Amino acid sequence: MNDIEDIELQDFKKKLELVKQNEGYDIEDLIEVNTCCSKTSKSFLNYLSKLLISIITILFCIYMVLTSPENTDNSIYFSILSSITSSYITQSHNERKD
Repeated sequence: MNDIEDIELQDFKKKLELVKQNEGYDIEDLIEVNTCCSKTSKSFLNYLSKLLISIITILFCIYMVLTSPENTDNSIYFSILSSITSSYITQSHNERKD
């Protein structure tokens, strides 16, 4: 093995040890993707792609509602808007301590 592979293997072992120690650490964060300028995690790329698709869909729905004739049923666009919005709002749970 050359030095670069050895360093990457040691880095992976350190991250794997973090996963074993901390159950909240996401295993997807271990997978790194090389982009043109930097390295990033797979979970971050997934989040960015979902966010971009959501923004495009929201803009499309708003455009369709604003440009539709007056007697047109726009309920489908409002339904899509509300479902996308609700997917980004986290529900807080109150923990009961007995």
